[in-house]
Amino acid sequence: MSDVILRVDDEDELYRRVFRGHFHSDGTVMPIAFRVSGQPDNHISVDLAKLTTPEQTLAGGRRPASGYGLGLLVARHPRSLEFEVNHAPSEGNYAHTLIEGENTMVKCQLLAEGTTVVRRPPPTG
Repeated sequence: MSDVILRVDDEDELYRRVFRGHFHSDGTVMPIAFRVSGQPDNHISVDLAKLTTPEQTLAGGRRPASGYGLGLLVARHPRSLEFEVNHAPSEGNYAHTLIEGENTMVKCQLLAEGTTVVRRPPPTG
C-alpha cells in the first residue's frame, strides 16, 4: 500500500507541525510557519489527515513533538493560492503530502490565516 499515490481532494484536511515560536500570543499561526530560513517555502511538508492522526504527525518530525503545535489546512485553500497539493509518501510516512509552488511573503500570510490550530504546543517548563 505504501507505493500507492492517492489523489488529494479539495476537501481533504492537511496537518502541519508548527514550531512553538511560530504562534502569535493569541494562539494563531504566524506567516513564518511557511518559510525556511526566512524565505517563503516552495515545498511545504504536511500530512494527509485521513491517513494519520494528530499524534502521529506531531511525533513524525526530526525534533521532539514537545516543541510543536498542530495546524490544519483544507487543501482547497493552498490551491486557491495557485499551489499544487499532492500526496508524496516518504519512507516511514505514508501520509506525507507536499504543498508546492511559487510562494511569496503574501502567500505565507494567507496560508497562516487559513490555518486552524488543532493543538497548541505544550507550555515550556
